[in-house]
Amino acid sequence: MKPAKVPVSGLLGAAWIFILLAACAREENPAVPFSPKSPPPATVAQASPPQALPEAKPPPLYTYDPEGRRDPFQPLIVASPSKDKGGLNVSELKLVGVILKGRVYYALLEAPNGLGYIVQIGDVIGNDAKVVRITKDSVAFEVKERRQQARVIEHTLKKEE
Repeated sequence: MKPAKVPVSGLLGAAWIFILLAACAREENPAVPFSPKSPPPATVAQASPPQALPEAKPPPLYTYDPEGRRDPFQPLIVASPSKDKGGLNVSELKLVGVILKGRVYYALLEAPNGLGYIVQIGDVIGNDAKVVRITKDSVAFEVKERRQQARVIEHTLKKEE
């Protein structure tokens, strides 16, 4: 009878299985044999006497000095304490011109500080003034003051001489 031919890959697979089984069956520390009757060998931690740990220093206390710093919980932009929003007072505004675009009039106003504003009907100036009428040569504001009736302030264009 002829011996059966075993493929080479089958022999390599069997060799790997044998090596893995041998590795798993090996003891953890084969250099120090012990019998079940004798106590297990002493480990490094058990063999050396306990040493006192160096005394740990407490971490330094952290202090915060807010001197010269802003409060992070306060808003960055604070409303001005003045009565009017933006500091505009209708009586101080000057009418510089009127623009007609389509069928809508726009008024060009100048503040005492030199800044210009373009307003239309319905715009609010400050906290208490509202543009109610714009004609080709004038603009009218309705000013509501506390505990008083609303009054109308009108500015007209000055004629050049």
